[in-house]
Amino acid sequence: MKNASMIVPVLACALAACGGEQAGDGIESIGVNQAALNQSSITVTVDSSMTSKERCRVPSSMFDSMHANSYVAPGETYDTTKFHYGEQLLIKRGTTLRGLCTVDGVASSTSDIQVSQTLFTNRVALAGETTSATGVTVSNEYASGVAPAIAEPATTISAVKNSSSNKVREFLSRDANTKVVYTAPHPFEDYTFDQVEGIYNHNPTRNGAWVVGINSNDPSADAKFHITSTDISWRSFPLLQSFVPNQVYYSVSFHRHACSGVDIQVGGSIFPEFRQGVAEILSEYLQGEGLDIAWSNTSGCDLAGSNQFNYVNWIGSYGGVQIEQSPAVLDSTTRREKARDAVRSVYDCLLDPADDSDVHDYADQTNGQQTVVYATNGDYATDGECPRFIGDIEVPSTPLNRPKEVITAVWDCEVGDTAHVDIYGIDGYGHAFRVGGGMMEYVLTSDMNCDSVKVTTGPTPWIEPEIYDGATYRAVIRASSSTGQPKGAVFAIQW
Repeated sequence: MKNASMIVPVLACALAACGGEQAGDGIESIGVNQAALNQSSITVTVDSSMTSKERCRVPSSMFDSMHANSYVAPGETYDTTKFHYGEQLLIKRGTTLRGLCTVDGVASSTSDIQVSQTLFTNRVALAGETTSATGVTVSNEYASGVAPAIAEPATTISAVKNSSSNKVREFLSRDANTKVVYTAPHPFEDYTFDQVEGIYNHNPTRNGAWVVGINSNDPSADAKFHITSTDISWRSFPLLQSFVPNQVYYSVSFHRHACSGVDIQVGGSIFPEFRQGVAEILSEYLQGEGLDIAWSNTSGCDLAGSNQFNYVNWIGSYGGVQIEQSPAVLDSTTRREKARDAVRSVYDCLLDPADDSDVHDYADQTNGQQTVVYATNGDYATDGECPRFIGDIEVPSTPLNRPKEVITAVWDCEVGDTAHVDIYGIDGYGHAFRVGGGMMEYVLTSDMNCDSVKVTTGPTPWIEPEIYDGATYRAVIRASSSTGQPKGAVFAIQW
């Protein structure tokens, strides 16, 4: 066990072949001794040197420095009679759930559990207790025989929302075909649970979901139950275990923040080009709302969510997307639903089949070869889940020896038209990664023709994609007239 290593997000399917898996499968019981450690009469004291609002130090007799997210080799065991570094623990006073804490990487210097003053006040203390409490119950299991799980599984998303009084619950929906999972780890962050629930209920076959419920999801309970996303353990929340050997293509988490510097920040460890594309779609859906939407951490707020141990980053095979939203977004039904639908539309446009992949080739000795897919009208906007035109082009492995260029346009250009374009490369597994795109405007030229202009200024400037031989590319285009009506769209690659 001394050589066990912590599982990090760059799994690259190291433990098993890539693919989906039914919730509850995976490595749940491999190397786990199901005995538990329940301390029903322990003393918790304040250590003035501690500052964490969430971490607790347990006595050395109860402590194991092996991280809770470590891989346990065959033939070895994960000792659940110890509190492991990184595990979440239930804190109870009598039978009442009072709070949660994450086991610190340093053992207590006494026989008591040591915490900061803030944690003690918010998650342990009863009336009259200021720096010490006796008779506290601390446990690494929600019921006998399930250690180290503190989250009780639910079979429906509504049960997590409505039946979590005095307990921690979780719900996961995914199967072998699930490509995207939407998550809400903090139910007290008002309306984020509802966003995931809305996406899941819209299409439960396509849209996977993982949500947590804690003590009836009281929105005032953040100080008692918040666990930082980088600390969430898949042993404490066992439905997350299925992602350890089998990540999904795409993962999203919804959060609420109180920073005044930005209204929505698109974070996570996924490539920055992808984050920029999500921010552009959010800006489109929330146009006219006067919101500040960012995809890089320039607001002065610590909202990047890019840490490799953030759970949303390791459940997605190329990293995850973290959506941080202010009260200005979430406290408005219209805004939060627009934000929800904008994010969902990004993935719907990656998972829907192409509107046109029957390519049309044109070649001449002067201009080389051009491969084109198109739609002559805006019917694509109501065909399938994706409200944009989707075109797929496979570049031959041995094209002519010419530079390659992406061409996108509206069909039948008119002054005042606009087009938002996302260009994705598709890898051999079918996973899409954004390589370029942005906004295009259509203006009247000096010779009285309609011509396109790529918007290269502002917070989301046009990114010129690089095109490679033998690769497949997907264009997702929302072409609109000056009055906002969908128009036909064109995607071409020329070499």
